[in-house]
Amino acid sequence: MGHLTRFFLISSGLAVFGCSSGPPTAPPVDYVFTGSQARQSKGVLRSMALESPKNPDITLDLVPADGVRWETLEDAVDFAVGVPEFEMAVNRRVDVSETEQVFYLVDSHMWPARVTVMRLEGSKGIEVEVVMGPDPSTPGNLRKAEAIRKRVLAAIDQYGRIRRVPAYRISSRPGEVDAN
Repeated sequence: MGHLTRFFLISSGLAVFGCSSGPPTAPPVDYVFTGSQARQSKGVLRSMALESPKNPDITLDLVPADGVRWETLEDAVDFAVGVPEFEMAVNRRVDVSETEQVFYLVDSHMWPARVTVMRLEGSKGIEVEVVMGPDPSTPGNLRKAEAIRKRVLAAIDQYGRIRRVPAYRISSRPGEVDAN
C-alpha cells in the first residue's frame, strides 16, 4: 500500500470517528443589518472608542481617577474573602456615607468579621479596616484581620482596573441604537 493511500485512509478514519464529539454546531445567523443600522452601529462603536465622545451624555469612565470603583466594592470584598483560606462571604452591607461602606462577613461557622472601607478626603485612595471575631485583640484574629485587609485592598485595586464602557440598549424606534 502506498504512502499516500495510507495517509488518506488514516485521515478519512479520523474524519469519520474523531469529529463526532460535542453538540452539533448552531446554524449560521442570517440577520442582515440595513445600511442605516450598520452606519449607526458603527458610529456608536466609533464614539465609544474615542477618549472624548461626540455625545457628552456618554461618559467613558474606563478606569476611575483614584483606581477605586465605589459601586463594585461589595463584589471586590466578596471576591477577596471567598478564597479557601477564609471561606467567608458578605452577609450585609451598610452605606454609612458617600465615602464609607461597612461590610459584615460570616464564615461557615458563623464567625463574624467587619470590613470598613473609607475613601480618604483630599487625597487619592482608600483606607480599609478589618475587625475579626468576637475578640479582635487575640493574635490569631489580628493576623487573620491583616490578611483579609491585604486581600481586600488588592481586590479593590483589581476591580478598579476593570475597564467599563457605558451600557447601551436598542431603541424602541427600529434602526436606532441609544447609548445609556
